Amino acid sequence: MKRTKVRLWAAAVVSVLALASVNGGARAAEENPLDGLKLSGEAFIDWSRYEIQDATSNEFSLKRGYLTVTKKANPWLSFRYTLDVKQAATSTTVTQEEGDEPITVKPANALDGNYAFRTKYLFAEMLLGSTGFLSDLRARVGMQHVGPDDFEQSMNPYRAQDRNWLERAGLFGTADLGIGVNGAFGGKLEDAKGRTGSAKYDGRFGSFQLALTNGSNYDKAEKNENKLVSGRISVRPAAAAVPGLQLTAAGAFGKDNTLDGPDAAGVDFNFLMGMVSWQSPRATVYGQYFTSDNSQAGVFGAGSGAGRTGLRGQSWSAFASVRLPDADSRWALFGRASFTDPDADDDVTASDQETGVSVLTGGVSYDLAKGNMFIAAFENTSYDPYANELGKAPTATERNLKDDQRLQLVYKLEF
Repeated sequence: MKRTKVRLWAAAVVSVLALASVNGGARAAEENPLDGLKLSGEAFIDWSRYEIQDATSNEFSLKRGYLTVTKKANPWLSFRYTLDVKQAATSTTVTQEEGDEPITVKPANALDGNYAFRTKYLFAEMLLGSTGFLSDLRARVGMQHVGPDDFEQSMNPYRAQDRNWLERAGLFGTADLGIGVNGAFGGKLEDAKGRTGSAKYDGRFGSFQLALTNGSNYDKAEKNENKLVSGRISVRPAAAAVPGLQLTAAGAFGKDNTLDGPDAAGVDFNFLMGMVSWQSPRATVYGQYFTSDNSQAGVFGAGSGAGRTGLRGQSWSAFASVRLPDADSRWALFGRASFTDPDADDDVTASDQETGVSVLTGGVSYDLAKGNMFIAAFENTSYDPYANELGKAPTATERNLKDDQRLQLVYKLEF
């Protein structure tokens, strides 16, 4: 009898251990850290020959590099981390007084042209499902997309040549730290890739994005306690007949990232953008118009300190690309014309003293495979008599800057 009991206990222990082993193996398989993990990257390798205000350059450079890791934790929660590789500026100098003579000191820890990592995106994304007309709702917490930049890049693959106009003109950035929500209207557009050339932002009747962020952009420290509201809404007015046609409005409202203004908490800043776009597998055309007060970084202002006020600016940009009618459609032509005037009301200069900057870009590209592309482009930048360099505030004195010219060969690497 005792032997029988011992055998029963032994059998029970073996059964429990076996079950534990099976369950443990299942859990281990379930919790494999590589499940739902994806790695991707992008880099812009550039050769440029340019003449900018009597300075010339002939160099190869790594304009940008992005390394992205995404991880799906469960069916409704995922994460994204994108590192941005950029060459640091040449060592800065500081000037200090020693007696009556100023001396220049070079910091020992300066990066001095090294390529450095910085965080571009780092956010958690939660799928919220659909409700009524709103579909594919997603909430984000962390460093995330802001403004229309990502939407525009879904139509314009030439970020490797240069940035989109809103950022390049110095008005608004592309990523910031905060909370946001985005989604689509009316479910998904059927065969969006085949009908419009892009599967991104494939809401049947459009898409939207809304964010509340610090307002400093991802590459600057927060200087005040104000928060910035930014958003975009895009509508397909004829989704069935002309699925590639979209009407877009975007904007941001808040304070600039400074300690200026009467309460030392920033000066009012806002921008509004209207955009009309048409996209197909072979061609893309869009036009944008911007109106702004000040800029996100507080660059476009008059006065200083507590008395500084924002300048009203206006800008526009038009882009077009078309694939050549070869057998596999790998060759494409593209062009862009853009203009900005950061002092449209002539608050800095007199009424007959123009401060606009115009940029004309044209080029050709060849698709290698899976996003990899060669780009050849030529660009000319011209300045009105009282204009400053692009992205800088105008001055009251006549500058008469010469035209800038740039010839580029770019390899856009993607995996």
